[in-house]
Amino acid sequence: MLSWTYFGVNTSIEGTGGQSCVNYITTKRRLLESACVCIIFMYTLHRSYFKLNFDNPRHPIVQTKFRQILLLLHTFVFGIEIGFKLATSTLIWVLNPCHILTILQILLLASSRPSLRTVIFRIHVHMMNGPLLALTFPVLNTRFLPFERVTYFVQHFLIILIPTTFLNQNSEFSVEPIDDFSWVTFSLSIQVLYHFLILQPIALITGINLNNILCPAISDPFPGPNYRLWAVFHQSATGEYLNPDHQIYQAAKWFLRAMAPLTTTVDQYKLSSLPTDGVTSVRFQPGKAAPQFLVASSWDCTVRIYDVASGSQRLYYQHSTPVLDTTFSDTVHVVSGSIDGELKLFDCNTNQNQILGSCLRAISTMHYNSNIQACITGSWDCTVRIWDPRASVSSNATDSKGGAQSVHRQPNTVYTMDSIRNQLVVGTAGRHVLIWDLRQMHAPVEQRESSLRYQTRCIQCFPNGQGYILGSIEGRIAVEMFDPNPEVQKKKYAFKCHRVKDGDKETIYPVIAIAFHQGYNTFATVEKSVFSTKDRVYYTAVRFVLTI
Repeated sequence: MLSWTYFGVNTSIEGTGGQSCVNYITTKRRLLESACVCIIFMYTLHRSYFKLNFDNPRHPIVQTKFRQILLLLHTFVFGIEIGFKLATSTLIWVLNPCHILTILQILLLASSRPSLRTVIFRIHVHMMNGPLLALTFPVLNTRFLPFERVTYFVQHFLIILIPTTFLNQNSEFSVEPIDDFSWVTFSLSIQVLYHFLILQPIALITGINLNNILCPAISDPFPGPNYRLWAVFHQSATGEYLNPDHQIYQAAKWFLRAMAPLTTTVDQYKLSSLPTDGVTSVRFQPGKAAPQFLVASSWDCTVRIYDVASGSQRLYYQHSTPVLDTTFSDTVHVVSGSIDGELKLFDCNTNQNQILGSCLRAISTMHYNSNIQACITGSWDCTVRIWDPRASVSSNATDSKGGAQSVHRQPNTVYTMDSIRNQLVVGTAGRHVLIWDLRQMHAPVEQRESSLRYQTRCIQCFPNGQGYILGSIEGRIAVEMFDPNPEVQKKKYAFKCHRVKDGDKETIYPVIAIAFHQGYNTFATVEKSVFSTKDRVYYTAVRFVLTI
């Protein structure tokens, strides 16, 4: 039925297929090789899958014109390649890995989901040894149409260009730490199993030598009955230890870090039209490497949106009581909560605000989670509520949920919380720390007691989602892990900070905020002096490879 996809393949050309190619190795050897290779790489696929980490930033990079142009160009070149295959009745060649890589890259450029882009980027970046080999040892003896050979080189050049162009450690297009082999092992396992479990059966049925799974290519440097074992070996070696793209990307990342030390990259912004009372929260606009806006809430009952470049106030709206926290729900919408429990949504385009709902007492903390596309609030009424910012003014704002999608009781007053992907960490009075799964909010996954002796003041999740950091009112930091495995829990630790000794006396300052730097393996903690109106900021370097 699908013979039209391969009847144009000329099997008389060496390396394209035919009976001689099928009989290149014996059936017994083929079965033995396939069984051994599949068992080994199914095991490595399983082991590496559970070790994958994403450590991608919370705010993705938005679609750019260059990315759209590259998407159009890549799709156009691939369309020409498909046209050649249809014209010659050889569409079966589209199953070759380089064409699959092209499809993955088109999906990578077109997708609007940051988590999907991270997964595709990290899997495919370890498959770049395939296109490099295709350029080093090109197989062109089956290409006869005008510009068919040119298209071959353009397509493979684009495959290599895309990950190089979009590599950005501050975005979803990032590579894992150089000592993390989980992604490369996962990617290699997929490649090998694709050849032996998908390409090989199709090749045996059709007699077409798909990606040289039946017999070696004419340019293969290791011809002979062991050529497939040699291929598995050298692809594993270049993938796991010598992957040129990964090494280049990692070298570039670390070189840029060395050339731009932390102390020289901290910019200071001077803002006009400052709040008339204490600032309670500040957030940069998400979705941009260089954010345009900064939002700040204050005890003076206002929420102000500033232009970062000029430092001027662009927009402004009010609550009837002091505002304790605010955040962006997307690039143009701001959510804020006040002491009277009122939750407001502000549209920066229309300069209009509306009430989303209310809590029984003050909204003390909030966070927007892009995975569930909802705003999560914590309140002094001992609840965590999930809100849909896309909803209009709720007609049920007076019901028991106050207009929220769902309400989840906590053991005490909620002071702080943070979320990363599907995990939510809530810190309450009484030193309670609750870990929730946002996909199943009927009960917390785990309830812990803070390892710090005094009240939890702030919580921040690791960017890679493997743990969180606690700050307390007694000037201490605790680094905690989500995984309850005893071996993983051995990695947690705590330390003192924000203390000043004067003779026999020691002044202790509470830790009021924690923030990770998205480009460097560091985080910052902020103290609040009870004797001064000026805050001081301490930077503490932490290597994720040691703490996570």
